[in-house]
Order: sequence, then C-alpha cells, then structure tokens
Amino acid sequence: MSDRAAKLRKLNDWRRRLPHCTASALGAVLKEIQKNGLPEGCDLSRNAIRHARDEVAATQTPHGTLLQTITVFDKDENEVEVTIAHPLAMLWQATKDCSSFTVFFLARLKKHPPSPEQPWTLVIYTDEVTPGNPLATLNNRKFHALYWSFLEFGVQALCREECWFCACTEYSILVAPLSAGLSQLVASVLTKFFSDGVNLATTGMLLPFEKQNIRLNIAD
Repeated sequence: MSDRAAKLRKLNDWRRRLPHCTASALGAVLKEIQKNGLPEGCDLSRNAIRHARDEVAATQTPHGTLLQTITVFDKDENEVEVTIAHPLAMLWQATKDCSSFTVFFLARLKKHPPSPEQPWTLVIYTDEVTPGNPLATLNNRKFHALYWSFLEFGVQALCREECWFCACTEYSILVAPLSAGLSQLVASVLTKFFSDGVNLATTGMLLPFEKQNIRLNIAD
C-alpha cells in the first residue's frame, strides 16, 4: 500500500468514528483548525459550545438582545411563546461586527440610497425542512424556517445563503396547532420591522457604519 493510500485510509477510519455531519462542514472545521489551531484555554464540550452560543445570543443592541420571544396563539386561543432572532437587532449587529457583510451592505446602500420616498423592499422566504428520512410516516423533527433579506441586495447576492437572515425555526408539530398556522408566525415576525419603537416604513433605523450612520427605510 502506498503512503498516500495509507493516509487516506487513516483519514477515512477517523471520519467514521465521528458523528455524522456534511463533508463540507467537516472540511471547513479541519481547515480552520489547520490554519488557526484549536481555541486555547476553552472547554470544547458540546455544553460549552452551547453556552458560548447563548452568550452571543444574549448580546445587547439598541433593539434588544439578538434572541427574543414573540407571543402567538393556538386554535384554542392559548398563548404560545416562540423564540426568534430579532431582525433589527440581527441587522444592527451584523453591520457592526461582520466586516465582509458591512463592505457589501454599504456598497448596496450607496447604489440604492434608501429614503421614505424610495424605500428598500423586504423579501421573505419560508421553507419546511425534513431532517432524516423524508419518507418516514411520522417525522417529529420537521421544522419551518423563516428567512428575510432585501431585494436591493441584487439577484447574484440573493442566490447565496449568506445574504439571507434566519428569523425563526420552529418544529412543524408546534406550528400546525397555531391559529392560521404558519401565516400567524410570519405575520408576528413581520411586525418586528414595523413596531411602535422603530418602524422601518416611517422612522427607519440607523445603521452603525464606521465613518457614518445611514438610515434604512423599507416599504410597508
């Protein structure tokens, strides 16, 4: 057996000892470790990774924390709490912290300057995702995902998942009992763009770019 074949077999044996994840995800993790090494002084357990995620989710913005809850109602008019990624908080934080997104976003704002007279257009996309066997008789892991973006990002950008923000994921078995089902959930998320505090159709919102703040308006 050649040296290359032996290395490939060793890599395959190592991969089979791990829980399943996509090849692209595993490849990205390995490349990151090869480039920057493992995070120093950190607990790498599953619980620690979840706590690190929760710490980021609790980040405060002028629009509240990134993760918030909304109240919807089931068919018996009982209240149901659903966790969402608040769209304005998420957009504010991404503009502040993600340099690559900031460069792209600023370029689109300069190409299509938003104003009350020429507002941007909000785009909403929903999909039901079926993890595991899609032909299973009962799959309680199915969930609805709700995404949003802006038409002014352009066709090429909107073909890439990085230009879509995920506002909500909720199990289908929890969405089905809601009054009006998914429609009520979508409507409740949309209200976060047009609340009394910050209404993107009237007051707009200030985006924190390094050299200037730009006000974004969208059509209602």
